[in-house]
Amino acid sequence: MTLAAHPLVTRDRVGFRAQITALDIDEDIDRLNATLTAPAERFRLRPRK
Repeated sequence: MTLAAHPLVTRDRVGFRAQITALDIDEDIDRLNATLTAPAERFRLRPRK
């Protein structure tokens, strides 16, 4: 899994990009989901425009 930071994701946008590859297994994706869900449940996220 590859995360993309600035400049691939511009500073005026909130978030990041994750690229799933053929080498990633289901457990990798499950772990990413759990990692992103925890702060999303705890903090108010800015909605997409």
